[in-house]
Amino acid sequence: GWRVVVLDDFSVGTFENLKGFPGDCVAADFRDLSAWTGRVGKVDAVFHQAAITDTTVMDQKLMMSVNVDG
Repeated sequence: GWRVVVLDDFSVGTFENLKGFPGDCVAADFRDLSAWTGRVGKVDAVFHQAAITDTTVMDQKLMMSVNVDG
């Protein structure tokens, strides 16, 4: 009975992984609220599965923004 929405900026990976997904998909950056809140509506739960996992990334501010703030 839940409406499921995938929110992804597709900076890594591809939408091909979502073929056959019965819910909605919004291409936007989660951190940019104005880009998606009007399209998604009320949110009851978030499963945050996006992260920068590349151990060579040295931009700590970016890492915190994506992995924690997001």
